Amino acid sequence: MVLVPVEAAKNTPTPTVPTVTNSVIEEFTRENIPENVTVYQVPASAGAGGVTKALKNLTHQDAALNAYEVKNATDSVKYYGRLVVRSCPKHRYGIGCAQWCPDCLNTGECHPRSGGCVCAPGTHGNRCQDYCGRGRYGDDCSKNCSAELRGRERADLPICDGLTVCTHDLQGCSCLPGFMRPYCNIVCPDGWYGPSCALRCNYCVDRNCSRDDGRCLIGCRDPALCTH
Repeated sequence: MVLVPVEAAKNTPTPTVPTVTNSVIEEFTRENIPENVTVYQVPASAGAGGVTKALKNLTHQDAALNAYEVKNATDSVKYYGRLVVRSCPKHRYGIGCAQWCPDCLNTGECHPRSGGCVCAPGTHGNRCQDYCGRGRYGDDCSKNCSAELRGRERADLPICDGLTVCTHDLQGCSCLPGFMRPYCNIVCPDGWYGPSCALRCNYCVDRNCSRDDGRCLIGCRDPALCTH
């Protein structure tokens, strides 16, 4: 989980609380937490103090909005992040978690009851195998990062720059393909692509791919493994 300063919301038209989804029994580590700070769940459990940075054998009780505060001599900043926990172990769904999930692509998450793939913003398809294209998102890719959505003062920035898109669980809030957490205002580093830059360009020559959809730009190492 990457925790984001709440002050970031002043400059963005959408919430900036990033979401991480894990499954029960998995391990989870809160990332980018400074030393000597205490992480709290929001709302806090009765009588509870801080929570640990690393969790093992996740349960539903671990799902929460998490916050911590960093103080210095003149200021303090509160940070927030959200953890969603699937009710079945990874790759499983259904009654008693007895059925195997389909292979959800591009950071798609398997719904623990229906087994359907819940796609990240900017992707779609029964297995989240397709990308909407630069600047578009929504169930039918009908929404776009227009200048009207971003506001006039942001109209000259790269398309989708600084926009966090929130959808239903299991995805929550994330950056559109091609942009990094936490603020979604920096493009993916070389060799990475997709929603919140979570995917590697492993099959492309020199890991050189489009930051938006992973399309190989100078060639594919194994054409059988490349989708574009």
